Amino acid sequence: MSDYSPDINKAGPGCGGVAMYILSALLVVFTIGAIAAYVVLFVNPELPLNPFRTPTLPATAAGPGATATDVITFPTTYAPTLVPVASATFVATATYPPGTLSPTQTAVVVATRTATGAPTATSEPAPPTTPSPTPFPLVLQPSGIKAAQGFKGCSWTGIAGQIFGPNNGAPISYLLVHLEGMWNSRAFDQDAITGSAPEYGPGGYEFNLGTQPVASDRTLWVQAVDAAGMPLSESVYLTTYADCERNLLIVNFNQVR
Repeated sequence: MSDYSPDINKAGPGCGGVAMYILSALLVVFTIGAIAAYVVLFVNPELPLNPFRTPTLPATAAGPGATATDVITFPTTYAPTLVPVASATFVATATYPPGTLSPTQTAVVVATRTATGAPTATSEPAPPTTPSPTPFPLVLQPSGIKAAQGFKGCSWTGIAGQIFGPNNGAPISYLLVHLEGMWNSRAFDQDAITGSAPEYGPGGYEFNLGTQPVASDRTLWVQAVDAAGMPLSESVYLTTYADCERNLLIVNFNQVR
């Protein structure tokens, strides 16, 4: 009798082991295929297999036979330009030598001319306008600024005057007259009270400019103001003279309202 005895513990793989082998092989193949597909889509993302490729714009409409380089132009409608045409009729009376026409006949020549260019505008004189009333209650006296010889001699020059009530009424005292500007290289910024210089009459005021007359042109001005410095009149610009006969400027104001 033989001594051979089979080893029942060395059996081959069962059904479970075969299934594991197949699943492992499929997993390896799927992994390799996924990597290959990723590489291909990375290189060319516009393949139809890519669900996230860049969307394409819809095709634009083109006329028949139009190509990519064709330019379709449409007619442009222009508004008509109106050119004014001026016409004029000229009438002239012609005189002929004696014997050509009877003494009672007068030849009338009528000519019509049509201008091709635009008519030339002619300016008409503006209607006269009345000056607007001043917004200030005081105005310079209608006689204006008067230059005279001062009674203090030629070694003095200055400005003086008065402020009169409505309709050239009584002089008004205790108002302020302001002097400002440059004169003979000297800056002025002074106030004078009406009534402080009675030698020029009731409500008179005075500014002493210097000891000798000096010519200047509109570098000084005077203005009536109230106690707060608000203007009661327009600024009146002055012209001074370098002679003794005109070393005093008289500047009077009238109240108009």
